[in-house]
Amino acid sequence: QHFEVSYIRTIFVATPQQSVGILKTPINSQSLQVINVAEVAPGGPYSFDPAVDYDIIGFEDIENVYETLLQYNGSSTSNEFPMVATEIPTVANGGISPNYLNYTFQIRQGLKFSNGDSLNVWDVYVSYVRALLFVQGSPGTADWIIAQDLLPGGGWAPGLFTNGTALYNNITRAITYNNATQTITFHLLKPDPAFLDYVADPEGGAIMDWNWLVSHGAGITFTPSGFINYTSFANEGNYNTYLEYHMMGSGPYMIGNYLLGQSITLLPNPNYTPIPGIPGYNHKANDTIYIQWVRDPETAMLMLESGQADSIYGIPNYYYPNLLKLENQGKITVTSFPTLTISWFQFNFNINTTMLSGLGSTFHVPQYYFTNLDVRRAFAYAFNYDNYLNELIGNKVYGVNFGFHYTGIIPDGMPGYLNASQLENMGAVIPTYNLTIAKQYLKQSGLYNESINIPIIVESGDPIDYAAAQQWASNLNSIDPNIQATAMYLEFDQITAYTANQNPMPIYYGSWGPDYPFPSDYVVPMYSSSGFFGGAAGWNTSILNINDHPNQAKLVNQMNQYILDGESTGNYSLAIKYYDQAEVLAVNLTFYVYL
Repeated sequence: QHFEVSYIRTIFVATPQQSVGILKTPINSQSLQVINVAEVAPGGPYSFDPAVDYDIIGFEDIENVYETLLQYNGSSTSNEFPMVATEIPTVANGGISPNYLNYTFQIRQGLKFSNGDSLNVWDVYVSYVRALLFVQGSPGTADWIIAQDLLPGGGWAPGLFTNGTALYNNITRAITYNNATQTITFHLLKPDPAFLDYVADPEGGAIMDWNWLVSHGAGITFTPSGFINYTSFANEGNYNTYLEYHMMGSGPYMIGNYLLGQSITLLPNPNYTPIPGIPGYNHKANDTIYIQWVRDPETAMLMLESGQADSIYGIPNYYYPNLLKLENQGKITVTSFPTLTISWFQFNFNINTTMLSGLGSTFHVPQYYFTNLDVRRAFAYAFNYDNYLNELIGNKVYGVNFGFHYTGIIPDGMPGYLNASQLENMGAVIPTYNLTIAKQYLKQSGLYNESINIPIIVESGDPIDYAAAQQWASNLNSIDPNIQATAMYLEFDQITAYTANQNPMPIYYGSWGPDYPFPSDYVVPMYSSSGFFGGAAGWNTSILNINDHPNQAKLVNQMNQYILDGESTGNYSLAIKYYDQAEVLAVNLTFYVYL
């Protein structure tokens, strides 16, 4: 098919003292009670329904409008505040059963939605039932997080969503409530030390107003057939369109105005009940937030420079000097802080070589080339980590830490993080840039002089990692001229499609931002043989055994068992210990080149 896209851009040429009127916001930015935000996010979020939305642009609005049972304690990744719940359940206070399978929350009284409706335990109950009904929504939803401990197979057990009786019985078993005591209880199928993190996530855990849901056609019929019928609303094309574009929460803000794909105004919720002891939630909001979703960074920068925006998002690193200039003029403040987002290059153990030739007629490589551990280590030692960070990411160029190197999938700031010294003390071998060692590993592999020609896949529109792939390819060719590698762009959705079925990509770029702050949200999808990334790359014992790598197969089995042990204990410290042991084995197996 052939598509034509037309763009219209207005260019305004101003005198040195003339403001760019076309960029003016409808709200006076000079008022200290108004915060204007320009985000490079064309089209904005695709939904404001917390059981449907799964993107960072919608998340920030949902987070400020809705409340959850618990709230993260600022930047901490290991403890929470009670919000809609009156206290955090523990074994000591009777909120958690001794076997860690039942969590009971007392609902706080006096909270109100922005329309004046009182929040009660029924609102909490139906909000979570609705999330469980949306687990298999398409596109995917965040509801898998709460479902992983409550439903068989995390909501993906065969037949669960086609048998109304099974679905009804499982959901009503998983969550119960007591209207008289205003308590709600979650009945887990297995202990999970991260469960309290799940109920602090507003995407899937936001408390919605039942009366409001009913009045806008989103009420749930509590029968087996009613449950089955309701699941259809989880799919794009069947969404409740009113809930897509409206919100009714008990949080500090409410929607004042929304222009589809253009902007949203968040106003203070007049019925908000401050919650003592929770920073940021212990008083009523006194400001208005106006967010515009602009199409390019140039517009966002112009808005910032002209005073039309107080905050901007989605700006490439090369605008950093412009920001420093504005800071030196006293117009803005630039702050830096770490995130929990990580990125990597990943090796594929089971390359679909037939489909690989479809990516390029000259590409060729043995199907199981990267099952050889020495080959993977050779490639890992051939990557120039310092140059990547200092020159390509720009730490040295701009004098600021846009990123820092890590080894092991659990990043700094996350429970269970191990630094390089700790990993080495536990027996991990950490690759560094060293072409001599890289060549030694390649010769040791028995595949030196093996002719290969492969693409290194990078997401389209990512020039930094494309350049990194080019440099890496050059380094690999320098240790063995028989290795030909080419940086290659692919659209994100194409990369995702390949990882879902018959993966032809020998090496490909990936990144991950956590859903909740616990190491299982990294270790399970990134290392487990059945995880999203591990499964897509064929990291399993069968493939290793048929390629005569029994020692690796044994280590993978052991790693998977540590992951399973971590998921199956209610003991927080013991879970961390299991995840760390899995981390060390995975580092030694060199699944990734950590960026």
